[in-house]
Amino acid sequence: MTLNELNKIFIQGRIFKVLSTIYANITTNSHSTKRDLYYQDPKVFDYRQSILNSILENVVLLLKVPRCVLNVYACSKGLMAGNLKLTESNGFTIDCQSFEMGISIPSRVESCSKLETEAQFLLIVEKDASFQRIVEDKFHEKHGPCIIITGKGFPDVNTRLLVKMIWDKFKLPIYCLVDADPHGIEILSTYKYGSKSLCRENHKLAVPNIKWLGILPSDIEKLHIPKEALMPLTKLDVKKANRMLKNHIADNILWKMELKVLLKLNMKAEIQCLDNISRTFLVNIYLPKKLRHEAFI
Repeated sequence: MTLNELNKIFIQGRIFKVLSTIYANITTNSHSTKRDLYYQDPKVFDYRQSILNSILENVVLLLKVPRCVLNVYACSKGLMAGNLKLTESNGFTIDCQSFEMGISIPSRVESCSKLETEAQFLLIVEKDASFQRIVEDKFHEKHGPCIIITGKGFPDVNTRLLVKMIWDKFKLPIYCLVDADPHGIEILSTYKYGSKSLCRENHKLAVPNIKWLGILPSDIEKLHIPKEALMPLTKLDVKKANRMLKNHIADNILWKMELKVLLKLNMKAEIQCLDNISRTFLVNIYLPKKLRHEAFI
């Protein structure tokens, strides 16, 4: 037996293991997290969660159904704060305003039976640290009412699904605050256009109406951000930016212009760089002024 044949047997065995658990979940109306699946037999997945994740994605593509239909969920990593109430299927209500520093997005957010809000807009924040700063300074109370959500970097399905649910139900303006670098713009694009890995589910997760609030690469010079607060683009950054110019944002003229500004500057800026202007600049001046003057794209 060749090595290639052995590899096929291993892969088929892993797929069968996952399918058997999914079958058990559906027939008993029970649920598992991806972590639960992995710990049922870590040895089968070569002690790597990433292998289980890849197998599960292949199963979703094979069966042509969303992962939630298989009763398999990811542990949510996103946070939410502000003017939003969610009622779960068991009748339990989460009022985000009762949690000063935000609360985790439910792992089964699509099963929520009710969403309530009086918010005027939704602000998505790329990083947890920036989210905590904005919530701590009570931006959602001073300049709202609004909802604030973070995916803590690249968003998981639950975070994207909640954003989509809010858009579908309330049609609120949705703004996104990310680093002025290719990685931040890629995260922004995932919320707006979807991701390649979940291409079959993008219609249920993507929100094309999302606006890029900041940090825009053109803001770097406009705000006279000190050079010592910036970082040079890496070769990987340049490669990613050029790829985006040719791919999913190719038809978005304003976004393309900003990416070209970034490449011309050959520098990138994190949200935290605004602290070099003032500790309160982000919450008290930058965000309110951007919203007031509709300085988003």
